[in-house]
Amino acid sequence: FDDGMGIDVAIIEVGIGGRFDATNLLDTYAACCIATLDLDHTNLLGDTLEKIAWEKGGIIKGSCGPAFTVDCNTVSSIDVLRCCADDVAAPFNVIAVGSRVKLGEWTLGLKGDHQVINAELALSLCEAFMNRHEVLKGKKSINSSDRIDSLIKYAFENTSWPGRCQFIRPSRYQDYIHIYLDGAHTLESVSCCLNWFIANSGSEKYRENMLRSRKILIFNCGHERNPVDMLKHIILARQNEDESLFDDIYFCCAKSARPSAMPKPTVHSILEEAGMINAASTCHEEKLKSSWQETLAELWRYLDRVFPCKRTSCLHAGVSIEEVFDILHRETVDSNVPADVCVMGSLYLAGSVLQVLEWNEENATGRISR
Repeated sequence: FDDGMGIDVAIIEVGIGGRFDATNLLDTYAACCIATLDLDHTNLLGDTLEKIAWEKGGIIKGSCGPAFTVDCNTVSSIDVLRCCADDVAAPFNVIAVGSRVKLGEWTLGLKGDHQVINAELALSLCEAFMNRHEVLKGKKSINSSDRIDSLIKYAFENTSWPGRCQFIRPSRYQDYIHIYLDGAHTLESVSCCLNWFIANSGSEKYRENMLRSRKILIFNCGHERNPVDMLKHIILARQNEDESLFDDIYFCCAKSARPSAMPKPTVHSILEEAGMINAASTCHEEKLKSSWQETLAELWRYLDRVFPCKRTSCLHAGVSIEEVFDILHRETVDSNVPADVCVMGSLYLAGSVLQVLEWNEENATGRISR
């Protein structure tokens, strides 16, 4: 900061992986953690959780503070992380999720049941930092029980993270459109987002009268990843055996994206990679040069045939985000039925939706208010 106050605490998040990430040039820390592992950036980090754990475990250093992970990771990936810690003689701790931060007893500003995992890690990191800080000043270390106080609970309650399980009720849409937005872009995070959306969507008025508000999905993901598992998971998240969860699905292009040298795959190549080679015969030649959003829609149509239900979603591809909200506003006002809109698949998509909604943080000055 340029205000002469300096930095008391720096929280460094790796870019991709960890072992060979630029942030790993730092040679000391008070504590480090590896959160829930998921299959992401597999072309760089490896195609198994164990390989990814080895990449993540590269941030663990000896002669520094302790390393933490959570017990919801697989046993084999935790073993890999433990080996990484043993190699450099670093303290390694596996945190039991729910051991201290319990749903119902704690209020978390970040929504979604999965945030309990992150809260447990955050609590352990804070304690490790404070212990190091106190010891360096010649004081005794702090017991864990001493750190669970009103200040920590206040911090958890007031933490916000735009683009992660973010609920928005734009005033411009006269309370007809409720937006549930998350940058989920892996199978595990998509599952968490869906659970949060299903548990919280639906206006009180419609719940009380046993009426169903319209459910809308806005989806996009980077073409570097295979979207089949994510789309399949969304398709199978149904209201019941006969009805798709979403009435309409819009495959929209984000307003910005990370540059990529990888060519956009075809429906044929995606299904082949996913082990659905028989699907190749269902893809017409003229559709192989479609836009990425049309490719996603075609993949959905195929999966819809594999996992059929009586009432399927209506698909839309090539529609801009602005057009989607114009359409939804007009339709909800005309029908007097509100729409619950779930946005997921990409952080770039989440940011684009926030941009279209002209959403701004109330306090984005870069320093915590005192």
